[in-house]
Amino acid sequence: VMEPVLQSSQGWLAKGKPIQNPRTGWYAEEVNATFSLKVEVDIPTNFLTIVYMKSYGPTFVDTILSVTVQVVPAGQAADLSANASSTLESTSLPAIARNISGYHTVKTSVHFAEKIPIPGGANIGDTILLDAKL
Repeated sequence: VMEPVLQSSQGWLAKGKPIQNPRTGWYAEEVNATFSLKVEVDIPTNFLTIVYMKSYGPTFVDTILSVTVQVVPAGQAADLSANASSTLESTSLPAIARNISGYHTVKTSVHFAEKIPIPGGANIGDTILLDAKL
């Protein structure tokens, strides 16, 4: 599912089961795990939604996913550097930043949706860049 938009991944692994633990998801397997996404916009887009899990276990304590999102207008995406260590290093456009906590004290794991507004939206032909670090 991630392959069409996944630009890079360090320390993340898709694993799990639909009903049993661990649940199906994208799991960080190392400290400072990162990934970058590049989404070609084919419908006008005003929000980016990240579905994530909060849990109570010791591996979730103090976890914060730092997400940065940029919109590259149509015609400028070709200028993105293929050599940048992250997608966002290749542009000086404004960025939207969000920190998402992975821990809570409820004794169950719960999925949440983080809806990130894109000011001005992204239009058909634009590119949405997302960098994430845990």
